Amino acid sequence: MTNQYDRIAEHVLDLGIPGTELIKPGTFYELVLVHNTLLCPYRVESVDGFEPGDKWPKKLSRVMRELFALTDAPTPRWVADPLLKVEGEELVLRRSLADLAERDPRPGLVLIPYEMNMSGLQRAWWGQANLLEEAGNLQWVTEKSLLTTGTESRLYAVPDQRTGDNFASGDLPEVALSTRSEAARATGTSPQSEIEYDAFVSAAEGNED
Repeated sequence: MTNQYDRIAEHVLDLGIPGTELIKPGTFYELVLVHNTLLCPYRVESVDGFEPGDKWPKKLSRVMRELFALTDAPTPRWVADPLLKVEGEELVLRRSLADLAERDPRPGLVLIPYEMNMSGLQRAWWGQANLLEEAGNLQWVTEKSLLTTGTESRLYAVPDQRTGDNFASGDLPEVALSTRSEAARATGTSPQSEIEYDAFVSAAEGNED
């Protein structure tokens, strides 16, 4: 469940960008903060040829609501109608995220929706969006940029399982066999087995100790 966050964090940390941080938003995973921007991946069930939609794919969690609330949303910023009264609990940021919200400037939030199946990563995008309301509707304020170019750029692809490519295919190698010397056969000396040889080596090592 943390793999989607761990892989992004590893790749960004490998870049060695000064000021990069790992932020734990009070959950079992960490988000990477680079250039004062939080990177947040999430999986989408998109249709081939179409970009991710304008709605959060699942029920919007409290953590995601807080992430949208603490970050500096890009313009145009959605503002609720002051005449509209919405019943519900007041959103209070947890301590780790409240500390981020107090920074000047406040961090930004980049969403990374991605598609994945049994063959691996298929497509991924990134962009910035505002959260419109509790239902999870999004307003993309930057163009969703494609991070992959299709099946040719899968990061975790399963090798083609073609006939004849398995470990048992192909011709057997030629293996040279050593024969016993004429002297050994003339004296009737029994051949030394691998087991006897291993026992001899072990005994020799024990004598050295």
